[in-house]
Amino acid sequence: MPEDPKPLPRDLIGWAAWIAVVGAPVFLLVVALAWDDVPQLLTAATAGVFVAGFATLVVRLPSSRDDDDDDGAVV
Repeated sequence: MPEDPKPLPRDLIGWAAWIAVVGAPVFLLVVALAWDDVPQLLTAATAGVFVAGFATLVVRLPSSRDDDDDDGAVV
């Protein structure tokens, strides 16, 4: 019988960044459809959350790829 798989890593910062990047535009869409007079502070704060989440994801990208010097396909 195979062993149980290892649990997924708990990357809370990554999860929070993805929730911000996906959730902020969805939140703005719902607020725009449901609320006639949206406060500018709420809109600006939501835009800031989106930008912070996007910047977090970009900063956490690997700085280089670990490519082999091989020019062929890996089979």
